[in-house]
Amino acid sequence: MTVKSLLSGKPWGQFLHERIFAPLGMTRTRVNSALDIIPNRASGYIRFGSVPQNGLWMTPAIMESPAGGLVSTVQDMARWEIALEAGTILKPSTLAQMEVPIKLNNGSIVQGNDGTRYGLSWQLQTYQGRGVVGHSGDHVTGFTSNFSRFTDDKLAVIVLTNLMPLDIGGITRRVADFYVPALIPAKVGINARRQFM
Repeated sequence: MTVKSLLSGKPWGQFLHERIFAPLGMTRTRVNSALDIIPNRASGYIRFGSVPQNGLWMTPAIMESPAGGLVSTVQDMARWEIALEAGTILKPSTLAQMEVPIKLNNGSIVQGNDGTRYGLSWQLQTYQGRGVVGHSGDHVTGFTSNFSRFTDDKLAVIVLTNLMPLDIGGITRRVADFYVPALIPAKVGINARRQFM
């Protein structure tokens, strides 16, 4: 049970549907359920070496939790991005606050081993010197996802897959390269673009 469920008196899936998904037209986004028939739900796969296997099933407490327990589509996630950009779901000042790197009490900025900084639920990165704000993840159920906002270029790239592990960050960058030629690393230039046409 989430804090929102406790405060609203409703299950969190119902709360999300009424307050976020339905108003934004996200008709195919919902809390996952092992029991419900969800039209066009994909099966997840895990690759061990070159052999794919079915993704693992977890308990409903995990599969229906806020940490990876949503089912969606690229089209619905595009509606989410449009709402973020338009200030429909969050005030622009709130979104900007989420994109500020988190500082610890000692003044140091929170960052991963690869230099990725973190805001409030966002990974804050740069790619070819340009800002990227996003969130990605994978799950032993056999799914990977990446939602990246190339903020300097007004581009969002959403990648959802049913295979794990996968270089989803690389796929995201290649899609961004296609739409924003300035992102293509100088040493590969036009040849990199030709690979995607």
